[in-house]
Amino acid sequence: MPSKNWRQPIHFSRQTRDWVEYPFGHPLHGTPPPEWSDSNTIDVNLGCSVLTGTSPADWKTRIRNGFNATSSLSADISEGKAGSNPGFISAERTQLTGAGRGQIRITQMRGDLCSYTNISPSDPTHEIESVKNEVKLKIVDQIRSACTSLQGMVALGEMGETLRLINGTAKAIDARTRSYLQAVINHSRSSRRHSLGRKLDWIAKRWLEYSFGVKPLISDVKDAAKALARLQNYRSPRVNVRYSAGSAYGVGAPITVNRSSGLINLKIQVRQTNEFNYRIYGVVGIQPHSPTQYARNPILDEMGFRLDEFFPTMWELIPYSFLVDYFTNIGGMINAASLNTSTVRWLASGQESISKVTASVLECEQVPAGTGQKNSGFTRDLGDSFERSRRKLVRSSFNPDFLVPSFQFGIPGTSTKWLNIAALAFLHRKARLSLRE
Repeated sequence: MPSKNWRQPIHFSRQTRDWVEYPFGHPLHGTPPPEWSDSNTIDVNLGCSVLTGTSPADWKTRIRNGFNATSSLSADISEGKAGSNPGFISAERTQLTGAGRGQIRITQMRGDLCSYTNISPSDPTHEIESVKNEVKLKIVDQIRSACTSLQGMVALGEMGETLRLINGTAKAIDARTRSYLQAVINHSRSSRRHSLGRKLDWIAKRWLEYSFGVKPLISDVKDAAKALARLQNYRSPRVNVRYSAGSAYGVGAPITVNRSSGLINLKIQVRQTNEFNYRIYGVVGIQPHSPTQYARNPILDEMGFRLDEFFPTMWELIPYSFLVDYFTNIGGMINAASLNTSTVRWLASGQESISKVTASVLECEQVPAGTGQKNSGFTRDLGDSFERSRRKLVRSSFNPDFLVPSFQFGIPGTSTKWLNIAALAFLHRKARLSLRE
């Protein structure tokens, strides 16, 4: 595999000088200040090491026809930045008494003030499985929606529950909305006559009716309209799918480093951050690209009456399966395992791991004066932050058979899910109390 390497050494430097200016009449009066000296330097070999696969000779034709032309790639990149604004600090102290009366001591510092901290970023090799799971499930949804607009099998399975809400789609939405609003008005008028328990019971029932009745009904109507529009209008034979996600990890408390030089005290804050990013992208064909695949019925596909929708539908129809999906990704695993990948022309994946160290001057102060001394001058420009980072990139073809995510348990993150859980728990508790009575 061909490789590319480049290196660019960068010199980070902090310079200081410290001297005494003597008063008029002193033999050393008028002595020029000393030259700047490098009190701290860092030589960093920044650059990039890239290992790439061989690109196919017909890559232009592949791209034009919607097939994979992605070659594998891995890269290890080191970067550094000291900023365009160097810092400058000057501190003066005057001797007021004694043999050195009238003498002025001066300490100056310039350059990359944070180069005191030669802390290298760690090797970014960590991968976050939850990020990869999120990307896989989103890509599965995009592949399914490329050929299917409506979950017809689920809607048919729930017909018994939704029949009480629908008598013609438009009539159902209008009537249910009017009934819902009127119920709210009537309840508000008589709310003072109800106990707290009855109020909560009414609120829980109305909320669940909206969440699992009205809202899904509106969604199904929109999806059905989308399916009809896609059947009537021309569609491109290829659909691009792409999704990316990322997350920070291992972010600890910043480190504080104290440094002194002459009359100057520095407090430098060093923070290391780590990040993992992952993406999958590719092309889905509306019809299977393999001549061995059977010709599918576009109407049944758009309406969701497909063999690969059977097991996801069964899971959706299990009572309270949505509660399981609130805390796990079992539903997503079933969707991915049942996915018909014959429509996938190609997929590729890319991941990026970043480790970054940023140092900045948190505080800068003059050393307190001693007896018979006076701090007579202090100027400062702290300059820009000092930054070093290391990135590792990996790109390769992705087998669609590996879209099934690993099992994951987590706490629901949206307030709507918690409202559903609270409403169900309240009604379940009330039902148990009623049975006991």
